[in-house]
Amino acid sequence: MLTRRRFLQLCSITGAGLALPGGLALGCGGEDETATTATAPKTLKPVSAIDRFIDQLPLPPALTPDTGSYPGFDYYEVRLSQFRQELHGQLPPTTVWGYEGSYPGPTIEARRGRPVRVKWINDDMPGEHLLAASIDRTIFPAGHQYPDVRTVTHLHGGFTPADSDGQPDMWSTPGAAETGPRYNPGDCIYPNEQPAAGLWYHDHAMAITRLNVYAGLAGLYIIRDGEEDALGLPSGEYEVPLVIQDKRLNEDASLSYPTRGVSAAHPIWVPTFTGDIALVNGKAWPYLEVEPRRYRLRLLNGSQTRTWNLRFDAAGELLGFHIIGSDGGLLPQAVPAQALLVAPGERYDIVVDFNGLEQGAVVTLANDAPAPYPVGGGSAIDEVMQMRVSRELSGADGSTPAAELKLPAVPRLETAGATTRDFILEEIMEGEANLRMLINNRAFHDPVEEMPTAGSTEVWQFANLSFHMHPMHIHLVQFQVIDRQPIDSNGLWSHWLEFNAGNRERPRFADYLSGPAVPALPHEGGWKDTVMAMPNEVTRVAARFDLPPDTPTPARYVYHCHILEHEDNEMMRPFEVV
Repeated sequence: MLTRRRFLQLCSITGAGLALPGGLALGCGGEDETATTATAPKTLKPVSAIDRFIDQLPLPPALTPDTGSYPGFDYYEVRLSQFRQELHGQLPPTTVWGYEGSYPGPTIEARRGRPVRVKWINDDMPGEHLLAASIDRTIFPAGHQYPDVRTVTHLHGGFTPADSDGQPDMWSTPGAAETGPRYNPGDCIYPNEQPAAGLWYHDHAMAITRLNVYAGLAGLYIIRDGEEDALGLPSGEYEVPLVIQDKRLNEDASLSYPTRGVSAAHPIWVPTFTGDIALVNGKAWPYLEVEPRRYRLRLLNGSQTRTWNLRFDAAGELLGFHIIGSDGGLLPQAVPAQALLVAPGERYDIVVDFNGLEQGAVVTLANDAPAPYPVGGGSAIDEVMQMRVSRELSGADGSTPAAELKLPAVPRLETAGATTRDFILEEIMEGEANLRMLINNRAFHDPVEEMPTAGSTEVWQFANLSFHMHPMHIHLVQFQVIDRQPIDSNGLWSHWLEFNAGNRERPRFADYLSGPAVPALPHEGGWKDTVMAMPNEVTRVAARFDLPPDTPTPARYVYHCHILEHEDNEMMRPFEVV
């Protein structure tokens, strides 16, 4: 059995291995063309020698819906493909995967209450995986073998019928020549019966999500509503999405991902990945030209493993900002901040005011979070992008100052008498050979154990007995973070091992709590679908398990760690709403 110290050592070694604003460029390319945002020819350099902040920030293109084919729906046909795209002006184009010839994929904008219908088409995907050397078939669940190129798209944060949820076993190969056991041959229906929020879509295929997302299969999905429209938030060219990721590149600018694992049982799979290049909207270390006014930035951490601690460095002084929204929509009040910790899968909506800065001022979006979080040991990335106050004010800033925003209330869920479920997050190695990530000592294909009743509210508490922070994501629901409480991890772990050996009753978390509960952070006061479960703590959330209309029961969904390497190797479980 793996010791906690031994696991820490193993994980440390794997780290190495919207309207178009002025000054922005579309970052998309076709199969036979190269996408570029460079405004002038640049001399190619080795990957290790590229300059930072020479490329303008690209914006993913926005899709235009077909409103006639299916009355009452916004309809899209979205094709997945392989193509070449310039990730930096001093590098040759990189072969990536994406949606509609764009990495990140094009943004889908929706209105609350108006359903969206999407046909995800993977017919154009290649026969060989872009990262074939990184495929580890030993992490496939026992008795299952899968084709190398398989995809399924999940709308992360969506209140979605089960058959449209894009779950891991709903995959298909190009043209659906082969399919997963729960494959849905029809279109995906997204009701959008939820508040205005920044969601995202990404691949979720069984045991290969990490490679498909790393190759480029991710994009934004923005829901808007009248309540948000009336707030006076920065909009149009002053609302800017930032999809933040980290990658490694080979010297020919091709994507680099580990091909050697940390155990004999899994010779290729690695438990964490940290890159050494920051990409925003598919561009390495870009810059954004801004006016001296307020901007709304829609942040998404689309990284594999890396958590970012973001701050705005204005010549050595921190530029404060306000957090106005999280995963599932607006907060009940704007939260002033000088730094923001963002885990994989999380989204935050912030307002930054560049008014008062001198013309020509440079603000660097910086990062100081250790990776993997919080133990470190992986590659450090200290800078993400630049904002340059280089544009003249085009007119009066008519947006509402963030501190004066009257944001909609977020009613708290009633948890008195609610069912409480316990989840132990484990990282184990059996005989120093088989490193696995488990929840409650269960694998993905073990029988379903969580079956909340439709319409009921439950409290889920995650005890993290590992060294890593695990960003826990629950499909279907938006939940509320209640609190976090320190726990005696060693004591609970020993009891847990005895329970699984059949020698003791199941442990109660209450018997191992080692300090007072700490309420959710102010910027966690809204709706969330991904929460940071910190080491040596119990993290509690409350969720109401409503179902979209006409969803048959039992309706199966999944919950998992959103470190992609973890969810691919069993840190994911199904639940059924009954």
